[in-house]
Amino acid sequence: MRSPVFKPRFLFYDFAVRGPKSTQTVSWSSGTGVIDSATFTVDGRRYELELRGSVLKKGWLREDEMVVWPRTRYLKARERRSREG
Repeated sequence: MRSPVFKPRFLFYDFAVRGPKSTQTVSWSSGTGVIDSATFTVDGRRYELELRGSVLKKGWLREDEMVVWPRTRYLKARERRSREG
């Protein structure tokens, strides 16, 4: 769900994440201007949520795109991306 814009133009997003054994809310904010992933755990497994930008591709993600992946795969992709420059 998309939340209203807060001063100074922060965008807050809350996502309901469900696993077989649990449900939780994952929050992401554009607040500080640093576009980074949000780490969360569901049923003991760690994941990364990316909005706006992703190590998956160069450039910005579209407004209707997000990337969710297992944390170990995310870390490997981020390392590969940093070596590429």
